[in-house]
Amino acid sequence: MQTDLPAKLAGIADDMLSFFYPRTCAACGDNLLKNEHLLCRKCFRQLPYTGYERWSGNPVMENLSSRIPLLQAWALLDFKVNGITQKLLHRLKYGRMPEIGRFLGRCAGLKAIDSGSFPKADYAIPIPLHPRKERKRGYNQSLCILEGFKEVFPIETLPRLLRKEEQTQSQTRKGRGERWENVRGSFRLDPSLASALESEKKPIHLLLVDDVITTGATIESCCLQLARIPQVEISVMALASPL
Repeated sequence: MQTDLPAKLAGIADDMLSFFYPRTCAACGDNLLKNEHLLCRKCFRQLPYTGYERWSGNPVMENLSSRIPLLQAWALLDFKVNGITQKLLHRLKYGRMPEIGRFLGRCAGLKAIDSGSFPKADYAIPIPLHPRKERKRGYNQSLCILEGFKEVFPIETLPRLLRKEEQTQSQTRKGRGERWENVRGSFRLDPSLASALESEKKPIHLLLVDDVITTGATIESCCLQLARIPQVEISVMALASPL
């Protein structure tokens, strides 16, 4: 009787790796079981989904649309200090775990599909990082989120439409006014890509993707640039928000 020797050897190798280098939950740090990926079952069940994708007047939309015209804005998860969302975002941004962004991006895509009301955008744009910061981090977390999102919600991306030309300080400990001053004027449109969109001579719906929305200063600064494209319409999706 023939046996699948390569598959068995691969299984043994996986078991040995798990023994010497145990995979741990990205949220609580407990060892993962063989059929668990990234999050343990307990933490996965505790993800604090907002349900904002089903609610046109949700707090994120109300906060942003009071300053910038938007078709839709929502966040996947509720953000609380020391909560599971903060732990995941911290490891995504500073723990060299881009797979967290892709995983939660897929979750956002599935929620968008399940809502049945998510407007289909023509292009999606990640919030850009300054090139120096992106080289240091090794990736742009917003692009990772977008990569996961489009795995389940297909959409064409324009990752270079916006660029960050000034290296700003971290927004984490800044108030609303300080955040706006920190990012004002730091984003620019790529002129050739913007001209290509303008040449389509029709309304263009852009989906702007970020990791977390707090005061909305970064989103607002980016939207002011995107609004320079004639007939543009903008929606916003983020992984998390405390709103």
